[in-house]
This record gives sequence, C-alpha cells and structure tokens, in this order.
Amino acid sequence: MPGSHNDNRLEKIYRSGMILTLAWPAISKLSGKPIPRIAITDYDRMTMDVDGEGSPFDLGRKRTTTFKSFGMTLVESSPGKEVLDHKWIRQTPHQAPPCEGILALYNRGDRRRWYWPCPHCGEFFEGTFDLLRWPDTEDILEAGEKAMMFCPHCSPTTGVLIEFFRRKWMNERGVWLREGEKIDKHGNRSGTPVRSDIASFWLKGVAAAFSSWQTLVVNYLKAKQEFERTGSQEALKSTVNTDQGEPFFPMGTGSLRLPEELKARARDFDKGKVPADVRFLMAHIDVQKNRFEVQVHGISPGRPYNIVVIDRFPIIKSNRVDEDGERLWVKPSAYPEDWEQIITEVMEKEYELEDGSGFMPVMMTFCDSGGREGVTTNAYNFWRKLRSEGNGLEKRFLLVRGDSTPNAPRAQLTYPDSTRKDRVAGARGEIPVLQFHPNLLKDSLDNMLERREEGSTVMWPEWLPDEWFQELTVEQRTAKGWENPAKRRNEAWDLLYYCIGSCVFKGVERIDWTPFFETWQLAGHYPAILDDRTGGKAARD
Repeated sequence: MPGSHNDNRLEKIYRSGMILTLAWPAISKLSGKPIPRIAITDYDRMTMDVDGEGSPFDLGRKRTTTFKSFGMTLVESSPGKEVLDHKWIRQTPHQAPPCEGILALYNRGDRRRWYWPCPHCGEFFEGTFDLLRWPDTEDILEAGEKAMMFCPHCSPTTGVLIEFFRRKWMNERGVWLREGEKIDKHGNRSGTPVRSDIASFWLKGVAAAFSSWQTLVVNYLKAKQEFERTGSQEALKSTVNTDQGEPFFPMGTGSLRLPEELKARARDFDKGKVPADVRFLMAHIDVQKNRFEVQVHGISPGRPYNIVVIDRFPIIKSNRVDEDGERLWVKPSAYPEDWEQIITEVMEKEYELEDGSGFMPVMMTFCDSGGREGVTTNAYNFWRKLRSEGNGLEKRFLLVRGDSTPNAPRAQLTYPDSTRKDRVAGARGEIPVLQFHPNLLKDSLDNMLERREEGSTVMWPEWLPDEWFQELTVEQRTAKGWENPAKRRNEAWDLLYYCIGSCVFKGVERIDWTPFFETWQLAGHYPAILDDRTGGKAARD
C-alpha cells in the first residue's frame, strides 16, 4: 500500500489486503489473534518454551485454527539441539534421534527423505555425508576437490563412485519418500507410508543446492583437525549441524569409562618427581567445605600438548590451634588466614627432576573462587594480600570460576565489578578472574582421556589411590551438559578440566614443539638432559 506507515521494519501492508508481520518468539506475538499463515525460521536457535506456554510451533499452529484447512504453520531450521539419548537406536529407517526442536517436529510428521537415482545403476538412495569418499591426503583442499559419492547399491561391487558434477542430474530426478515408502529403479513406489497431519521433510547437506561436496569435506576436515589439536568439539558441531544437516553426537559421554580401566593405564612415575619431557608445572586447587584439594600438572610437548599428573594432595589442617595445641581443620569460607597456606604448600613448592639434576617450581597456581558463602570474599581478599606484599606473587596466582553461558568462550579473563554483581565479595574491577566454560572444557578432557597414545592425552602415575580413578568416572554427558547424577566426589575430573582451561588461557595450544621433536629424534632421548646447543636445556629453562 502507498505510504511509509504501510511499510516498516516489522509490518508491511499490501494492496491485496495481505498483512505481513515480522515478530519474535514471545507469548505476546504468538497469542491473542488469528493468523492464517505462520512461518518460523531457524527454529532450533530459539527457546522451546515460550514464557512457559509451550513451543513456538504449537503456539503458532493454534493461531491458524480459525482458518481450518486454509491455515498453515511452516517451520524450517538446521538441527541444533542436543541429542537427548546418546544410546539411542534407530527403530525405523527415517526416524530422527530424540531431540527437541526441528527434529522433534520431523518425527511427529510423515518423515520424508530426499532420494535420488544413481547415474550408474539407476537405483535410488538417500545421499548423506557418510557416503562421501575422498583421498587420504594431508592436503585438505585436494581431499575436498576429489570428494565423490558412494552408491550403496553398486559401489560395493563395482567400486565406481559418483562425481560431484552429476549431482544436478540426480537432484532433477530426485523424489521425496515418506516413512514406509520404497521406490525401485524404474520409479515405481510401494509400501504403506506413515500418515500424519504434519508434512515433515529432512534434506541432507550433500543435496543442498548452495553447498558443494568440496566445501562439506573441507569444513569437516578442518573441524576434525581442530578437535584433534585442542579437543574442542564446537567446530565439529557447527559443520555437522549447519553444513551436513545432521544432529551432532558428542565424541564421548563419559558413561562407559570404568575406574579399573583407567588404573590399568597408569604409568610408572616416581611420586613427586617430574618426568624428563615435562616443560613446566601448573597447580590447580578446588575449594571444599573443610579443605583445599590440590593437583599439580606437568605439561609436556604433544599435538598440541600432554598433561602429566605430578601430585595430588589435600590441605586439611590450618595453622590455627585449639586449646590443646592441636591444629584445626581448614575452613576456606570462614577464615581468610587459612588461604595463606596456599603460598607455602603450593605456590612455593618445588619438585625434583626425574634425572636428579635439579628442581622445578610451580609456574602458576589456579584456584576455584566459588562455593559456600564466604569463599568468594576470602578468595578476593587473598589475591589482594598477594598484591600488597609487593613480591609479584599475584602474577603467579589466578582465581577461576565456571561460566556455562552457551556462547561463552572456553576461557576468558574477566574483572568482576561490584556495580554489577559480586557486591558481597567487594570486587571493584581490579581482581582478575579466569572464567571457564565447563561443558566445552570437559568435552576436551573426555577426548584426552580416551586417547591411549601420547600426542594429546593425560598421563597419571600408579601411586594414585583408587578414589582418584573413581573421581574421573562419575560425570556423564547429557543434553544439558556434563552432570554428576550421584553427587559423588569428582575433584580429579574438575582439576583436570581446570588444567585444560589454563592451557587455553596461556596459549599452550599455539606452542610450536617442532624443535623438541626434531631434537628428540636426533638424540634418541628427551632433550632435557642435552646441552644448550640442541635447545633442550633452553626449552626447560
């Protein structure tokens, strides 16, 4: 319609009488008036419970009821919601995994998939990323350029693959098949299709018009490299969801890991001694009701690095004494002076080198700053005390806390300000606090624990108690993230993911260890015992 008031950002009125309204998923927009046509885009990136009233689809569908068969609600999205059951087994060929969002709606419908004919044998099949084949080469671009499609009907016997340029021909002859339908090479359909009042369609990325097989393979291989290098699954999740059009199953769930299996993989390390290939030490502290749990980790060269557990001990007794002169229990939430034991028992501690040539100090200490009421205040005051002493100890001590915001980075340095929060703790924006994303870092830890070979793994000594191995197995990956359903002790798990977060913050993933590996190969042993000409001793220094 003429006039600027008929054409604005959120509403457009046409001469035909049609009114187009652009809105967001709020209950005020999805209730109170009849609407004949509703289109909801990028469904999996919005809340599935609008102001406690239900899903956007069901609320939107209700608005079209007045128009009966003339009403329609359209929803589109790439998958983005977590799989609710990682042990799910497919019951029918077209069934999607149990998820919220678009795949839940797909399962409620008649579940149509896109089938296309093979240009060689003529049989129809559904194209998926799993059917792509590419050469095993270190050149990712070459792998993408030579990607071809595997036909499950003829390729196993003939070995013939389908080139990308044939996709246009295949799509032009493709058909949508509902759950229960079949089609032969002549185009004849058979079977009893599922009936539903929802027509649901699932198109995989390999058939999408604006996505090439080369792009799919390159993005996947790059994301896989990042996962192998850092343990982070975010890039893999992104390419599986948005490029391939598939739900993402995390690489590990932690639920199948057994303490005895972990204990069987323990190494013969001397207690409290630093193995020859360790480059530096970091200590990590978990604050409990009546103790500090301390774990010291060594970082050694790898791809990108290895973690070696050097020591694990609690700080239980304080320097306070009772009437009989007996030392009292540590109370981190109640007594600020108890925190000072971290200086002598952790920060100033040194560990003997395995070869007996000297000692290695703890380079930096990271300590939890959350928990019972009073812990955060005492943690902040302890950092202020380190700074006031003027010897630079505050530069070797950093407080940490968790941040499970979905889009938060794995690790980022923040400065809490009492004008916004932490008012009770008295933060004024001067205290650095390292925020960790627990789920992302625990995914990385889960991956490292699964690896048996050195390169990006965790190694631990035989002298650790059985309880330590149990602490690594209590958390499980769910749709909501990593959880401890039985509420058992899990300090070993938490302290290891603190270590990974610290490595992210310190840039350990970006260290070029090439000189180390070259020296190691030439000398036949670790460079820690070589002279300065090899760079080994310099690396240790």
